[in-house]
Amino acid sequence: MLEKYNQNRYQNHKSGDSQIDWLYKVTESEAPVSDIDAAWETISKEVALSRSTNKSFPYLKIAASIALIAVSIFAFNGYFSNSPEMLVKQSLGKNSTVTFPDGSRAVLNENSEVAFLEEFGEIREVNFSGEAYFDIQKSEKPFVIKMGEVNVRVLGTAFNLISTTDEIQVLVAHGLVALEKGSSTKNIQNGELGILNLKSMEISVDTTPPSNIMSWRNGKFSFQEATLEVVTEELAKYYDVTFKVPTKLKNCKITANFNNESLKEVLGILEAILSVSITEDNSIVKIKGKGCQ
Repeated sequence: MLEKYNQNRYQNHKSGDSQIDWLYKVTESEAPVSDIDAAWETISKEVALSRSTNKSFPYLKIAASIALIAVSIFAFNGYFSNSPEMLVKQSLGKNSTVTFPDGSRAVLNENSEVAFLEEFGEIREVNFSGEAYFDIQKSEKPFVIKMGEVNVRVLGTAFNLISTTDEIQVLVAHGLVALEKGSSTKNIQNGELGILNLKSMEISVDTTPPSNIMSWRNGKFSFQEATLEVVTEELAKYYDVTFKVPTKLKNCKITANFNNESLKEVLGILEAILSVSITEDNSIVKIKGKGCQ
């Protein structure tokens, strides 16, 4: 999915200008000036000399044309060598932290990616896919996270962002976040979870979001009468293991809190709560027991 995203990500700049036009706007440098008139004057002298000495004029004219083209290409490349470079940061297999040019930061969950210019312009803009926790420095310049045709726009705040093929979720830790789709905008406040369904294009707001939505980042889990099936699904993603749970145990209810415990400690707590036996071998966790009352 990331490869396909990389192929299509920068084909069009969503602000209405092409990416090249935009790069012209954000750079303060000017295209280098080459003295083409002087070069042509020199070549003309050579042409006059060739006539007086019976040299082959057609070949010299071709050479002059090639020289002028080379000068133009050099001037063009010289200009863009001063343009900001596009940086791409990926998190494959483990979490990673990215620092943006303005000092804002993002913690990327695995299989996530951000792309941004090494120098921000009037808009602090990044392209994003996957899941990440963003902590944005406060500024008068808006910080815009682009996910296809959907934007998240902030001035300074912290939030968890999930972008999938089906929906986009924004959980605001503090501050205010604007979720944008075309001309439609929905403001998401502190403690709220905004969800944009990419099929219906409807935005809903949950004022009591799931307690474990940011567990991937901080290792904190809170389960209140949750089924073992739900518990193991969430723990599996964080500890990078596969749980084998018998059907008769999947609906067993669990109330427990975990705060950065090791996998061994978590499995020991589950054994005590459910009166089951749990073994872990080569990232495969097997749970055995009689079932629940």
